[in-house]
Amino acid sequence: MTTKTYPAAFAAFEAANPDIAAWWTNTTFEFALSLRDQVLRGKVLSERQFAAAMKCVESNKARMAAKAAPIQAVSVDIDLVEKAFANAQGNGLTKPKMRLLGGDQAFVISIAPAHGRNAGSLYVKRQSDDAYMGRIFEGKFIRSSTCSDADQKDVVAACSAPEHSSVAYGRRFGTCSCCGRELTNALSIELGIGPICRGKFFG
Repeated sequence: MTTKTYPAAFAAFEAANPDIAAWWTNTTFEFALSLRDQVLRGKVLSERQFAAAMKCVESNKARMAAKAAPIQAVSVDIDLVEKAFANAQGNGLTKPKMRLLGGDQAFVISIAPAHGRNAGSLYVKRQSDDAYMGRIFEGKFIRSSTCSDADQKDVVAACSAPEHSSVAYGRRFGTCSCCGRELTNALSIELGIGPICRGKFFG
């Protein structure tokens, strides 16, 4: 037994509701396919079914818009962290790295590869899970799609005052924010950063 279809009625429905037509075309979503089959068989969607379909359509639109939206650079000037890295390189460090405390999170800042597409940038990763937060370029933070608003706020707080943030990191974790070594002597513990590293990064 074959199921009778109503191509004219189906075509009319899709013409009147192009968003729903686009939503249930080329999909494996079972709910969408069930509604499509219902209309193909000449049955009318109930108000609740139509409303549910439109809700799915709007959710898809919002998701696509979020993916298409360009990632904006934070306008707050955070070039001090770039200056600290420039100081470190000028003082002979080939691969300087900093660990900074922002809010209640620690972030690891490192230099992007010189021959990569982000040459000249500083990469920012969250220390707890190594998640990529974004990059710093020309004094601006360019967040990644996985960086939340709260993460962004903490990154900017950490990088706006890198010397303060590095000291806060050292005092929190007991290790130098620059070389990663344990702070053992009294001066280093008091400063929250090794004095040699402090001189290389902050003068």
